[in-house]
Amino acid sequence: MSFVKDTLTKVKSNVEHFGEKTWHNWGENQTFTPDEIFRPVNLHDLKKIVKKAKENNKKIRCAAAGHSWSSFSVTSGYLVIVTNLNDIEIKYNENLKTWTVTTEAGVYLKDLDKKLRKHDPPLTMDAATVLDTVTTSGIVATGSHGARCANSTIPEKVISFQIVTADGELREFSDEIDPIEMSAARINF
Repeated sequence: MSFVKDTLTKVKSNVEHFGEKTWHNWGENQTFTPDEIFRPVNLHDLKKIVKKAKENNKKIRCAAAGHSWSSFSVTSGYLVIVTNLNDIEIKYNENLKTWTVTTEAGVYLKDLDKKLRKHDPPLTMDAATVLDTVTTSGIVATGSHGARCANSTIPEKVISFQIVTADGELREFSDEIDPIEMSAARINF
């Protein structure tokens, strides 16, 4: 237990080092002061933060680029900034007969686009947004759409994702596992 506490203290001290006490979105129409602001750098950190929130009866909200005008991220509990969770993996899916991309929550679309273009063969997003400074988790969680009229929403393109539950466990959602739960989890604000 002390390992978890020591690591969380380290994460918290990094936040305090940057002087983050309040948070606001890019339009500055949403400003608030959560109990704590965390910036996890990996899944292990995120799980510890979730467990700490449960132990302290705190609610968690997430944020990244802060492009939403809405109060999605406003909390008096814990705010988790996901921008350091930025790994991207591209692989060919034999079952689907297509390339698939797995991203962590904090991947900016500009970084994803750059990696897709450098891939062999070069790839592109079917439903790119107008802004490239938004994150993959943000556009999925808010039900964003692409920049073209004929496209479906971006969450509809997601084939699976993982969420850290309140118990700190990783749970996968997909249409194969449970289409109703996947539909509900796709847009989760």
